[in-house]
Amino acid sequence: MSPLSCPPGMLIVSAASGDATELRVEVRRPAGRAMVTIDDLGLSPIGEFPRWAETPPELQAAFAAVVECARSSPVPTLASGPPRPRHAPVAPAVRSQVDANAAHARDVQATVAEPPTTPIAWLGLAGLLVFVGVAWRAGLPVRAKEGALAVVVALGCAGLQSLLPWSFFLQNGHGPQWVEYALRGHEGLAEYGPGYPELLAAVVRLGPGDPEWVLAWAYLGLGVVVSLSVYVAARGIGARIELALALLVIVALDPTLVRLIRSASYHVPIISLQAIAAALLVLAARRRGVRAPVFVIATFGAGLLIAQAARVHPVGWLAASVLPTVIMFVPGHTRTRVGQTMLATTVIAAVVAGTSLAELLRPLNTPLGRGAVDFEQLVWTLGVGVVAVAVAVVMILRRPTARARALLIAGLLGAMLVFAVRLNPVAVDASRYQAGYFMCFAPVFGLGLASLIARVAPGRRRQRIAAALVLGVAVIGSIATAADRVSPATDARESTWALDWRARDWEVSRVIYIGEAGTSAVALPLHARDAVVGTGMRGEDVAAFYLGEPVLYYRSSLCSAAGREACRALESRLQLGDEALLERELPAISSQPWHPIEADTVRVGLFLARPRY
Repeated sequence: MSPLSCPPGMLIVSAASGDATELRVEVRRPAGRAMVTIDDLGLSPIGEFPRWAETPPELQAAFAAVVECARSSPVPTLASGPPRPRHAPVAPAVRSQVDANAAHARDVQATVAEPPTTPIAWLGLAGLLVFVGVAWRAGLPVRAKEGALAVVVALGCAGLQSLLPWSFFLQNGHGPQWVEYALRGHEGLAEYGPGYPELLAAVVRLGPGDPEWVLAWAYLGLGVVVSLSVYVAARGIGARIELALALLVIVALDPTLVRLIRSASYHVPIISLQAIAAALLVLAARRRGVRAPVFVIATFGAGLLIAQAARVHPVGWLAASVLPTVIMFVPGHTRTRVGQTMLATTVIAAVVAGTSLAELLRPLNTPLGRGAVDFEQLVWTLGVGVVAVAVAVVMILRRPTARARALLIAGLLGAMLVFAVRLNPVAVDASRYQAGYFMCFAPVFGLGLASLIARVAPGRRRQRIAAALVLGVAVIGSIATAADRVSPATDARESTWALDWRARDWEVSRVIYIGEAGTSAVALPLHARDAVVGTGMRGEDVAAFYLGEPVLYYRSSLCSAAGREACRALESRLQLGDEALLERELPAISSQPWHPIEADTVRVGLFLARPRY
């Protein structure tokens, strides 16, 4: 047994039993997804071993000897490697019960192939039941013919949304990883919370051979839910049919929301649940007092929906915190609405904490939770905002006129905008991803604007004019900014392209590629049932990676950027075919500002490769 190399954060050792071929073993800290973990130390054999239990006994014995050595002797300190891609936390390893004996070694491939038990979104289902009960008890502010018209418009918007080609969208290769998380689990993304698989695991597992296709239909359905929830809430706050329909169309066809719906982004279930919660609060507040049982039950249901959304990803937390303000947009006595808002905020906070506090504390260990928002800025912004709103409310309660109420709503919208901008947790990201964060505020902010218009222009004719003006401004703004907001980055495009070839009948069983170089990453969606098995390696692992049989080699976009040297090193160990099996030229759009691509286009391709001996 002897050390071979010391890449950052790991140690590569060579071991052999008798005269058998040497086995290279990766020893790393933190353990990550290792075959065997000992506290925070992970050990894995390096090479192609589809079923470890069927490998030669000599190799199994060599690996067992390394494991036994690691257990009996202290392992030297392993220097930290480069930071992981942003928003991709490394989950702390749990101490394994795997025995060093090869007979008990875990079969990694079999474990990955077997999906975990399908989780169920109990909180979301309970919240929906409350919504149905409150809608039946309090009544919808929508007549039958009007409701049919709203459904037709929402379905028409869904049809227009479907015209945008489906694509992964999230940065740094995260799109495929979130689908994998719902399909069979993902150790790193689990740190953000269990909400995504709770909501979507049952959906994507309906089509394990093509989960993205099933997800695309589900997201179009969620888009309809957002549209109708916004419409019902708009009617509840006093908007006439024309203004409510205009708000529906503006939200449904916003370029950012359309792009998110036509992807696998976690924003869509968050926005959907929060839109339903907003409609629920509006329905309950319309004709009920602060202490009415229906209103209290509605706030409890809204808390369940918000808790389910918060379990998906922290990006929607700030938007959820201002959601109870929709009650202030509902016509009625100002004193009653203030009391309802305070009660709703308290109940929702209690429900979220009581049902999901442990799950919501986990994202604080992620890069987004640790450093995206400055704590002092958070305290200062919240403190000043709460004091300003409290002073405004007290002054208005002394003279609760219609003009004062309109000024209060305008002030709430202004405070909400400052709150969203100053505490933006993704402020350093590319603008397309920041737009996703701001989209989480769209239902509340849109309802606030509709409420303000309804108060300033209460007549039908004036609201029609206002609706046309607002719709026109929204169309101009969307046209001017759509190109940047809907265009996926290069890494997302190549992940989407892989959907076309992942299940073809190739001559080999595995594809390898450079998947991570520094803080840049690419991920291929090779999680589908019939997809070729894939290995995306880190740039620093190339020298130690075992190449023992013909493979497919994917030349990713990293080979034209941060992973250029790693790709050259890997290709020097491979004998590539004369021509690429598949090749595509993609526009060079960097995933993040700190990952520039110094070219106009990037050529990616798939090659048949054999190891050089």
